[in-house]
Amino acid sequence: MKKNKIEIDYIEIVIDINHEPEKVASCYQIISDESYSFDEFEIKYRPKKIISEFDSVIKLQSLSSKDNKSKLKITGNFYKWLYGHNVTGCESLIDLVLLTIDKLKKLELVDPTDEQLETIRLGRFRIYNVDIKRDIIFESKQNAIQYLSTLKALSTYPKQKKTIFENGIYFGFTSKRWSMCNYYKGQEIRDKPNRSKTSLELKALADLMIRQEIRIRSKQLRTWDLLFGHQWLDLNYIDKFFSNKLEKIYIPKIIFKDAKSNITNKSDRKFYNCLINGDIDSYSKSTISRKRKHFLDSYNIDINNF
Repeated sequence: MKKNKIEIDYIEIVIDINHEPEKVASCYQIISDESYSFDEFEIKYRPKKIISEFDSVIKLQSLSSKDNKSKLKITGNFYKWLYGHNVTGCESLIDLVLLTIDKLKKLELVDPTDEQLETIRLGRFRIYNVDIKRDIIFESKQNAIQYLSTLKALSTYPKQKKTIFENGIYFGFTSKRWSMCNYYKGQEIRDKPNRSKTSLELKALADLMIRQEIRIRSKQLRTWDLLFGHQWLDLNYIDKFFSNKLEKIYIPKIIFKDAKSNITNKSDRKFYNCLINGDIDSYSKSTISRKRKHFLDSYNIDINNF
């Protein structure tokens, strides 16, 4: 198996960038003082969803006031919004922010000055939440599923409770600081209603992939000295820091089985080929149920994950 480098997934940031607040607001409120006088008032802008051509969403919210006309909160999976998927990703948080700003500029939602762009390029902005990911790529779909099954059954993480879901596991699921999840990316894509927007090549890659994610909230970002963009500039440091966190998962050594060489029975081999190609509807429900138990016992293959 191959472990990719750390990449950026979900981000919530506040940056200084010129924009028209009304353009990036779903609506706004005018708030008077306690005497109901509008001589002194405050305007609060509600977030607006910006949908890309891939039907992916980020949220914009102007935090502008009378004194500051440029504060903007951006929230979402920037890479998915830009490219329509997150099977692959971007290692640099700064680059991902700049690419997003460039697209927002083309949509005429922001109008950054050169000075503002340079400030962002230097990482002088606040991060409130961020998800990072690392993908483990296996030689076969069966091996990826076998790895996840072992994680669910036998893995542990220091001082973190394990919570098991059908397609993965969490460590620290209820934590208000940070949590970690591991899941089978191929199944996640099939479960999503917009999966047709992912190319066949990327779906094939996802079928070999276990996705590891760490979700970090503001308090933990402060503890880890990762609260500001400039603290993410050293990509080697970021990769090493989070890889060390992920490597603390304890899992017994796995001897991977090769389904193609293990399945010698002609009937089982035919069923397995149908399973891989998505054609098992030709089998009755009772046969599928029987094969499910047989494949688990004989080949360590859970057909529900295909």
